[in-house]
Amino acid sequence: MYFQGVYSKMAPKISVILPVYNVGNYLKECLNSIINQSLKEIEIICINDGSKDNSLEILNEYAAKDERFVIFSQENQGQGVARNKGVELAKGEYIQFIDPDDWVETDMLETLYNFAKDHYSQVVKFNYTEYNDYSGKYKQQNFARQIQEEYNYNLNETPYYTWRVLKKGCLFNMDLHVWSHFYQTEFIKSNKIRFAPCKHGEDYLFADGAIILADKIDYLDKYLYFYRIRSDSAAHVKSDMNFCVFDNIKLLKEFLIENNLFDELEDEWIKYAKKSVIWHYYQVPDKSIKKYKNMCLQYFADEKEFKKSLKEIKTKRTLLEQILSFKNEYKNAIKYKVVTIFGLKLYIKPKKKKK
Repeated sequence: MYFQGVYSKMAPKISVILPVYNVGNYLKECLNSIINQSLKEIEIICINDGSKDNSLEILNEYAAKDERFVIFSQENQGQGVARNKGVELAKGEYIQFIDPDDWVETDMLETLYNFAKDHYSQVVKFNYTEYNDYSGKYKQQNFARQIQEEYNYNLNETPYYTWRVLKKGCLFNMDLHVWSHFYQTEFIKSNKIRFAPCKHGEDYLFADGAIILADKIDYLDKYLYFYRIRSDSAAHVKSDMNFCVFDNIKLLKEFLIENNLFDELEDEWIKYAKKSVIWHYYQVPDKSIKKYKNMCLQYFADEKEFKKSLKEIKTKRTLLEQILSFKNEYKNAIKYKVVTIFGLKLYIKPKKKKK
C-alpha cells in the first residue's frame, strides 16, 4: 500500500471518492468533469484498487498538477474495500461517490452542496442519465416518476421521504446507486455505515444503511450524473463473485439487528434476500449454478417457491407473443431487436456508434 496527496489547511466542503480499477480508457473524461467543477473547495480521493493498466499513471499525472488529489493504492480488494478507505480518509462536510467510468455536470457539486446546506440534509437523492457505451444513446432516469408509479407518492409536492413512509420494498426498491446520492460525512461516519468488503453487490449494505438511518432523504429534481453502461463491466459478466450476495444478506441482517430494526424490518429483509439471490442467479456461471441454487433455497419455503420466483422475473409472454412478437432485449448492455416466430428467437444486433 502507498499513499500520496496534499491536504489543504482548511477542510474541503466535499470529498469526492473514486474507486479506480483498470479504467484507463474512461478515467480522463471522469477526472476532467471533477477538476472543472464550479465548486473548487473539494478533495478528490482516488483509491487505486490494484489497477494493472495505466489508471495509476493517469491519477499521478492529474495529482501532479492539482493538490486537491489524494491517491491511495492497495492490492485489488474490490470497490467495497476501496470506498470504505475513501470514507475513512474523507475530510469534507459531504461525500459524493463517483465511478471512474462515469462523468458529472460541472455544477453538480456546487448545486448539491448549496441544496444540502439549505435543507440540513443527511442524504440528498437526485436524478441521473444513462449512457449506453455501445449505442451512444442517452436515457434519463427520473426518481420522482419511479416513486410515483411504485408508491403513488408525489415527490414534486413533498420533496423528501423516509423508509417508514415507503416501507414496502424499502430495502431493494429505492434506487440503491450510491453515486446518485449525496451524503453528509458526519452522518455516515457516526452511524458506521460501510460497504460490504467484497467485489460484487457491495453497495447494497451502504445504500440501505443510509436510507434506513436518515431522518429524511431530500429529493433534488435535477439530472447531475452520467452513468455509463458498459458490456464489459462486472454487472454484465458471469462470475463466481456473485456468491458474495449471501455474505451481503447476512451483513445487512447484522446491521438491522445492531440498530434495533430487525424485528420491524424482518419481512422486508426476507423479500430483499429473495430478490437479491434471484437477480444474481442469472449472473452465475453454469458450472456453479447447482451450488448457487442450493444456497438460495435457505430463503425460500421450498424449491417450488424458488422456481416460481425465477419465472416471475422473466418476461411473461402470451400465446400470441410466443407465435409472433417483436421486442427489445438487453444482452451485455446491448439492446437487441428480438423477433420470435413459433418460439424461435432471432436476435438483430444494433449498429455500433461511430467513433
